[in-house]
Amino acid sequence: MNDTDNESTNTLEDLRVHLFDTLKALKDPNKPMDVSRAKAISDVAARVIDSAKVEVDYLKVTGQDGSLRVLGKSKKADVPKLPGGDSRVHKIR
Repeated sequence: MNDTDNESTNTLEDLRVHLFDTLKALKDPNKPMDVSRAKAISDVAARVIDSAKVEVDYLKVTGQDGSLRVLGKSKKADVPKLPGGDSRVHKIR
């Protein structure tokens, strides 16, 4: 899978679908999902949600009212300076 495929499929809606699929799998009486696997999925989802919250806070601080691109790519040129002139971009590798 390349970056283009990844960007088009990693949305908050996709995350919701995965989480609800996990709930269904946990409740399946014939073949329930392993609880430790479900916990791992939940933990990763929580980190994604935390990331979205940071992006929302960033938009508030910078005064942006545009659309939020959670899980998408942003262009460095589009990144406004924070109050005080700071324009650092932090990326997780």
